[in-house]
Amino acid sequence: MPQDPDDPELETLDPAEDAPTPDEEAAAGARVRKPRPLDPDIVALFPPELAVDHEFIASAWRAWREATQREAPSIERLAERGTIQRIDADLSSGYLAVVTADDTWWAFVPQPVLPTVLALMLRTPQREITDALAAGPGTLKPRADGEA
Repeated sequence: MPQDPDDPELETLDPAEDAPTPDEEAAAGARVRKPRPLDPDIVALFPPELAVDHEFIASAWRAWREATQREAPSIERLAERGTIQRIDADLSSGYLAVVTADDTWWAFVPQPVLPTVLALMLRTPQREITDALAAGPGTLKPRADGEA
C-alpha cells in the first residue's frame, strides 16, 4: 500500500534513527574471539619487566620472516626439540646463523628484537642469551633434555 507523502506520521520518522551505528554494525558482524592465553613457558623466557603479549611475540616472528624473506622455517618449527644444532649470533650486528641437520639459515634481524628471536628459537631465557653474547659474537646451543 503506497504511503501518503503528506502523512504527518512520516515526518517524525527519520530513517537515520533506525540505522545501526558503525559500532553496532561492527559488533553485530564481528565474531567474538577471545585471545588465546600465552603459553606460560614462553612468558617465563622473558624478564618480568617486559610486557609479553601476543604482539610482542608476533613482532619477533615478523622480524625473522622478513629477515629471511620467508624462505626459512618459522620460529615455531625451528624451536621443535632436536631441530636446531646451534646458532651463531652477534647482538651488536643482529646477525644469526641457525644450523640444523639439513640446512643453515642466515639473517640479519633488527638488533632490538634479536634476543627475543633467539629466546623463542632456543626456548632459553632471554637474560641467558644476552649474558652469553654480551662479550661479542658467540655460539648458542639448545638446552639438553631436562636441563633447566
